[in-house]
Amino acid sequence: MSTKSSQLPILPMGNGGIPNLFRRILLSHLLTETDEFGDIRTSQRDLASLFNRSGQNTIGRHLRGICRAGYLFKAYPSTGVLPDTFWLGSRLAEGSGDHLYFSQLSSALFGNGGLMTVLGQNEALGVGCLNESGALVLGTIVANCDQIQVSSITSYLKDYVSSRSVSRSLGLLEREGIIEKSVGVVRLTSTWQQAFTDFLGVHDACCPRKNRADIRRKAEQDLNLARLNRGLLTEAERIFLRNQKCVYCDADGLQQQHFPPRRFLQSYEVINNRHFVWPICHACNDAEKNFIRGLPALPQLELILVRSSDTEISDLLSLYREESEIGIHRFHEAHRSNSRNAAHEEMIRCHILWKCIEALGATDESDRCDPVDHLVRFENTLRAPLRPRRSDTGIPSEDKPAWIRAVVRLDETLCEYSFNKVDVLRNSRPIEAVSPTQSFPFSPLTTSRQ
Repeated sequence: MSTKSSQLPILPMGNGGIPNLFRRILLSHLLTETDEFGDIRTSQRDLASLFNRSGQNTIGRHLRGICRAGYLFKAYPSTGVLPDTFWLGSRLAEGSGDHLYFSQLSSALFGNGGLMTVLGQNEALGVGCLNESGALVLGTIVANCDQIQVSSITSYLKDYVSSRSVSRSLGLLEREGIIEKSVGVVRLTSTWQQAFTDFLGVHDACCPRKNRADIRRKAEQDLNLARLNRGLLTEAERIFLRNQKCVYCDADGLQQQHFPPRRFLQSYEVINNRHFVWPICHACNDAEKNFIRGLPALPQLELILVRSSDTEISDLLSLYREESEIGIHRFHEAHRSNSRNAAHEEMIRCHILWKCIEALGATDESDRCDPVDHLVRFENTLRAPLRPRRSDTGIPSEDKPAWIRAVVRLDETLCEYSFNKVDVLRNSRPIEAVSPTQSFPFSPLTTSRQ
């Protein structure tokens, strides 16, 4: 009767400085996700699904514990669409004892023939199912490809699973018809795979709970993308916005400011569009309330003719963000000097520019932009709104600037407006609001991109 365990992968001795077994398994898995640059990109949602946890909060707690212990460093936190990016921490420096331990453990669990690899059913890791201890016990039996003594399993897993947990797990597996025991030796039954599948499908803590959680996570993800494609801020973007500095005074933002102010956006389809909001502190937001209430309504707007540069749609939206960023600061200066006319003009400019972009069909980004690009642009324009842009071809946007010219009727007055690429070094903008010239013939609304 063979009881050898030479076919089992070699498990490192000790706990690598992490007593919690699940955290060791989690960290070992993350090491398998390391890319060629040393980055580990993963989301709590994906990890919760992989390890059959009903919510992301539990995974987040374990990740924070791993980071606090110095094994990982969160280089770039997730903002809803982009996943978390981790780097190896100081304790996993190349050549260190912990690095050697977890490299070996990662191979033993998730490498070719690893204990988790041969099991192939991560649903078993769920709390209330086999748990991580039971999964290791079953993985040991499957990886051995032969009958094995109970004492050998206990000795093999002594640094990972207690002897009491081994006995409890073996009893559960025997009751479910997955293994059979005789005289201190265990072996897989001839129908163990079907019995294991049935076990996972019947017990609520296994596949049923994972399926319910995956459906909920998919619904949350779809809702998040739907909000993003409509221009709305996702919950993660709102949190990100509130964590930025005030657009006026560099105090903690905490709140969001619309520009043009929210009361003038009632005719807009999406008021909380990501292009209309800026971080603002409570003091600055509160100080402008009475000033905004005293501003006159926006004039009736009719677009007569709109022309634009033949640049990427993202460049036109970036042009709006730059115009809006300067406009909101000039609006603030107008408030400080109590100049309602100047503040009103800044609102009108942004209102006209957005309606021009809307007429050009560039405001619906859902068909044109990857969701990741949405968030990158959203973050970049908050952090450095006036940085030089580059087109998709890599040509600096200064060589191919975005511009829009329009003839509009404001109430009963015809005006020409010109919107050009803003230079961050200038104190003034190339802005004109003058009488129309012969180069802009008056006719029903026409739009063109040149």
